[in-house]
Amino acid sequence: MSAKDKREKERLEGINRRTKEVVEAAKIVFSEKSIEKATMQDIALKAEVGVASVYRYYATKLDLVMEVALDYWENDFSYEPALLVGTGIEQTSQMMDHLLIKLKSHPTMLVFMEQFDAFISSCEKEQVPLESYEKMITNNNALITGIIEKGIQDGSIRVDVNAEEIGNTCVELLLSLAQKIALREQVLKPMGLIDPSATIDVYKQMLIKYLETA
Repeated sequence: MSAKDKREKERLEGINRRTKEVVEAAKIVFSEKSIEKATMQDIALKAEVGVASVYRYYATKLDLVMEVALDYWENDFSYEPALLVGTGIEQTSQMMDHLLIKLKSHPTMLVFMEQFDAFISSCEKEQVPLESYEKMITNNNALITGIIEKGIQDGSIRVDVNAEEIGNTCVELLLSLAQKIALREQVLKPMGLIDPSATIDVYKQMLIKYLETA
């Protein structure tokens, strides 16, 4: 590697490192202040960089919000299909268990996703670069759809279900439920009226019971 190539490699590595630091700082700030109220200056302070640096990597707060959403899906919510074993219904259960573990270990993601929907809805549609985000969600849905199709073929999942419909809705329903619980937990948990883990697990058991053959 030439000296020029080495310098370029180090420069790109430095940019990647700093953008990652900004994204991680944004996660914290969005969780503490909300997406709507957080400013780029707040994020710069948390990342310990100048606000000009934040704007150099992300021209608008919307760009940064989209990057945080992608980072959550790619790094905190993704799953390696090769880890799935067994029948279709067993793999469905494994996938749901994985999602539940991720949701429990990343509560800030739930708060962010709830705020994300409202924030995106308030933006002009032509300003929102949703292509990459939609592709990431579609890939996750396709994985679950494939698992359900496998279960239909191997006889572990009932044949009268539409694999694509189930694949497209089960994660969305899980996220919606988890988001609502995360918000309500702040009020209800101190009163002993809610057990988030148990509530979400009930949803998983209901889905498995609905899908599996008798």
